Amino acid sequence: MTTELDHLSKPASWQLSDYGMDGDRGFLPAPDPLDQLPNDFSYWEQMGRELPKLLITGKIRSFIKDMPLLDAKRLRDERERRRAMVILSFLGHAYVWGEKETVSSIPACLAVPWHQIAKLLGRPPVLSYASYALDNWRRLDPNGPIDLGNIALLQNF
Repeated sequence: MTTELDHLSKPASWQLSDYGMDGDRGFLPAPDPLDQLPNDFSYWEQMGRELPKLLITGKIRSFIKDMPLLDAKRLRDERERRRAMVILSFLGHAYVWGEKETVSSIPACLAVPWHQIAKLLGRPPVLSYASYALDNWRRLDPNGPIDLGNIALLQNF
């Protein structure tokens, strides 16, 4: 006898990879996240590195408005896109929340590439858990294990 729920039953061959998971790493990406973009995107890297200091000035928006408009479609692969998404997501949230008054729009030099990358990755342009945690780390000892004593954040506020 069949029921209305039979079409919801588990497919015969579910794979963890179908859900972005790995048996050893869980949701962490393999290989490890990229820790630097190609030279063409060094401005984003510099802004990311300086972000904590720029936030202290209370004038983060003026620094972000001066960024060049870079074409995110020139990123070559998913690892580069994920790295760029981390940086631009932090910058986007810093732009909106980083001064006394919040704003409801962001400049094209940030909005356009952030939207491009988000679309390429199939994510919304927000600081998601994937960008804040899963794609935002490096091993202190590249040959050591992935554990709390051997990882550090790549990007922070």
